[in-house]
Amino acid sequence: MGKLIGEISISEKSSEIIKKMSNDKDRSLGYFKDESDFGRFALAFAISKKLDLDFDSKTYKSQNSLKTKWHYASIDSNGEYDTILKNIHPEIIIDNDYISALIDYTIKYIDKEFFQKGIYEISQIVK
Repeated sequence: MGKLIGEISISEKSSEIIKKMSNDKDRSLGYFKDESDFGRFALAFAISKKLDLDFDSKTYKSQNSLKTKWHYASIDSNGEYDTILKNIHPEIIIDNDYISALIDYTIKYIDKEFFQKGIYEISQIVK
């Protein structure tokens, strides 16, 4: 399986969530090296919590205006996430649109389920 290349896009709302959290070092993103680290965390979180089963990436993307945020290699430099998702979902085309939608969906999910409730500790989020 070849590695994906190209751009990862997320919504303006997700970008704002990441920026807000990264500017507050006492909160969640203080644990991450940079914003793309949070993108990788969101992707791993989605896979571990099976959030990838909750949405149709094509419908999701068409309903959410996504803008380029990262190059794919900054999120999945060795293709591990791509390989995992293709093995979990051989019936789904795992492409940049799918990965972008999953990351965007997960950032909003983390914001709604944790940040908006005042939960910022990573240990609480990953339970």
